[in-house]
Amino acid sequence: MRKLLVRKSAVPYYNEGNYLMKITGDYIAGLTDGEGCFYVNIHYFKKYPKAAPQTQIHFYIKLRNDDLIILQQVKKFLGLGHIYYQKEKRSNHSPCYRYEVSNRNELKKSKIWKESKKYL
Repeated sequence: MRKLLVRKSAVPYYNEGNYLMKITGDYIAGLTDGEGCFYVNIHYFKKYPKAAPQTQIHFYIKLRNDDLIILQQVKKFLGLGHIYYQKEKRSNHSPCYRYEVSNRNELKKSKIWKESKKYL
């Protein structure tokens, strides 16, 4: 588990080996590109075929359980979302944590768009 270094800065840092890693918009964009995604679910109602489909937007980053500190710092930097433990049933995968934001209004107001859209 990585050690969190406490600083008086507004930008979160964590200890990555022998150097400090700063959480920034470009870091989150790269992390999302490699370990996460934005996705949209479209739900059609079979019972009401003329009803408009319902859409849900999601943002998530999934990392191994020993990288939990990174997700905690991403959550702290963005100021929203939840972190969930995700037990893997596949033998070639290790247990992991998932940081997720699913609330459409939170996503619209969040730093996710402002901080990372120029890098995605």
